[in-house]
Amino acid sequence: MLPFVGPALAVVLAYLFYTGLYCSDDTRYLIGIQKIVGGEWIDLHSNAERRLVFLLPGALFLWASGGTSIDAAIVSYSLFYVALPFLAWAVVRRHGESRALLASIAVALCPLLYVNSGALLPDIFSSCLVAMQLVLLAKWLRANREGRQPRAWIAVALGALMVFGAAVKESNAVIALIPAGFIGIDLLRRKFARTAWRECFLLVAGALAFLAAEAIAHKIFAGQWHVALLNTAESHNFQSYLDAQGHTPVERFTFLYDSLDPWTTTLFGIALAVAIVLTVATLLRRTRIEAMEWIVPALFFVWPLVYFTIGTASFHEYVPPVMQARYYAPCMFPAVVLIFIALGKREGWRDRVALVAGIAVVAMLAVGVTRQFGERGVAYSSRAQNAIRLVITDMTSKAPGLPIYDVSELGHVDLKRCRLLLLAEAGYRDADASKLDVAHLPPGPFLLYGTDAKTLWTSKAPLNQEVVRRVARGEWRLDFVGYYFADSDADDGTWWLPRQRAIVRKFELDEAAYKEARVPAGYIPWMKREMHSEIFLVTPTGEAQ
Repeated sequence: MLPFVGPALAVVLAYLFYTGLYCSDDTRYLIGIQKIVGGEWIDLHSNAERRLVFLLPGALFLWASGGTSIDAAIVSYSLFYVALPFLAWAVVRRHGESRALLASIAVALCPLLYVNSGALLPDIFSSCLVAMQLVLLAKWLRANREGRQPRAWIAVALGALMVFGAAVKESNAVIALIPAGFIGIDLLRRKFARTAWRECFLLVAGALAFLAAEAIAHKIFAGQWHVALLNTAESHNFQSYLDAQGHTPVERFTFLYDSLDPWTTTLFGIALAVAIVLTVATLLRRTRIEAMEWIVPALFFVWPLVYFTIGTASFHEYVPPVMQARYYAPCMFPAVVLIFIALGKREGWRDRVALVAGIAVVAMLAVGVTRQFGERGVAYSSRAQNAIRLVITDMTSKAPGLPIYDVSELGHVDLKRCRLLLLAEAGYRDADASKLDVAHLPPGPFLLYGTDAKTLWTSKAPLNQEVVRRVARGEWRLDFVGYYFADSDADDGTWWLPRQRAIVRKFELDEAAYKEARVPAGYIPWMKREMHSEIFLVTPTGEAQ
């Protein structure tokens, strides 16, 4: 039962912190997933769709749901978070079952993991692949230390995972240098012995096998041979990021410190302190922990932490990478493993002290869960998703059967794509007003979906102009139905439900005022201005002039 405590806790946290669509990059991934399920070619010019191996789990779950449930596709990626505590148990178990249990729980309680576990992002998937590389490399090194020939499948799987990780997220290529470096050093240490060459051959064979499988998958789903290693980075205005995030190492690490939550910062600080102490103790030969036991997780933690902060995003010139907190999710697992290996089983009172220290780390992270709870499910533009779901809930109950046309022109293109995806899921498959032939409009009534009433009168879009013209001629009547927005505290009192479900449930029970009868007057904060929804009812008057 003990190995499943951490994964069980992860299931609970993934449910409570479930985000769903956050109306940003995830909409692009979802389009690719829907294309795979619908039998269309994915677009290799799309930075999202060409990450085919990342899309496949979501496509499998979407297909299993009958091709209709967006949440089914997103939930598939939560499983990689649930797997991480089990992997932590597997690595730390050699240092005592109590430590393995604490490590498993601690991984489940890592903020960068559970906060992002319920969203369509590559970071958790990436973190799981990195953790698997760490587990296999540790297993391979242990066999070498014990004088045994490592099993062939370990090097093959390790090679495949190195390329797999880079295919899911390009920055993982940096982390893949760690296992490649260890096997290269082993080849030099053993003076190019035949058995050492065998390991290199198996590693390369695993990588090539994955690339072959990926190329075949691209041929099936994109109609052409391709591998992710050929992908080129999407263009960014790096100068604007540099100005905001800093040019010097001190500025960039300061920005990182401000970006991370206090519990992640504390965990990283403890792990760095442990790495320094173990380095000194190993050099002085004052530790009973074998060097390779802690060096592997230390490298998997420190190397990406440093490179993702002051490394380079281009090999043509020095361009520091763009930083976001979630990009450091792959550092969480090795940081926890490093700490609990250092707190491994001892003799006498030292064991009790180490155990108490481990419990303190878990308690610190548990406090973080309670403090982070108020921010669950609000990543990026997820409040826009909540507003859209409120509209769908209200209109399907009060105006069933009426078509909805999205006429909004505010917000970025991902927001519009998000609206259309959610409306299509609810059955409004012809909601895109830009594709509507105004010459064949339904006689009415119908609903107009927008995020600003002004766009109805100022827009040059054909449907908007047709509505304005017919209203002016008295053929149609335009009525304001409601203004929908769920603020950050909208899920108060329903902690046992994910935010998006809590908001809809409270709305259905008429327990929350998420709908206003008029557009709020005065200053409106940018978040509410960008992420609310407005609905208008168009009805024929029968009084054409």
